[in-house]
Amino acid sequence: MKAKIILAIILLFFISTKGYSQKYQKVSLKEKNEIIKSIKAISDNQKSMVCDFVQEKSISLLNDSFISNGRLYYKFPNKLKWSYVKPYVYDFIINSDKVFMHTENSNQTFDINSNQLFQEISKMMISNIDGSFVKNNEMFEISFYKNKNEWLLILNPKTKSMQQFFKKIKVVFNKANAEIKHITLVEKTGDSTNILLKNKKINIDINEEVFNIKK
Repeated sequence: MKAKIILAIILLFFISTKGYSQKYQKVSLKEKNEIIKSIKAISDNQKSMVCDFVQEKSISLLNDSFISNGRLYYKFPNKLKWSYVKPYVYDFIINSDKVFMHTENSNQTFDINSNQLFQEISKMMISNIDGSFVKNNEMFEISFYKNKNEWLLILNPKTKSMQQFFKKIKVVFNKANAEIKHITLVEKTGDSTNILLKNKKINIDINEEVFNIKK
């Protein structure tokens, strides 16, 4: 139950960007292998990342959207922080085997190893940020597409627990540098959620205090 609550909170603050539409075509087997090689090279070399994000969530049953802004921190191999600053203050932190959520009014800490869905959520979030999901196919069946400037990878969840929530996940990479531009989560409900990453800084020093789990 706690895992489902965490996932619901994550989805609440993720976003769906309106009006983004690009045409893609399926790649050949040779191109697929070249894409995987390029993404792996970047992923293997990426030990840390800091970037800004702008987020908007559109709900299929409502004619409205929710926009938020913040900053993301990642440190290899298992530290991730989503820090929301506008229009609300909210932190979501993964630090090794702990998940921490902080709002202006509450702090909650969970043990990732206490639940399989916890483990899959944390693995999904980190692998979709650093591109490491291409290194194995345990969680997703991946289809590869391209257009002039981008690669589109569509991830179909394999595990029953993830299939409860997601129909598919779309990850768009910049062809020029094989870096992730944005991620779209298509939920079972029909809502879609997009995460736009901006102003990336790769392999910079990040103070360990950024990922502190508060008591």
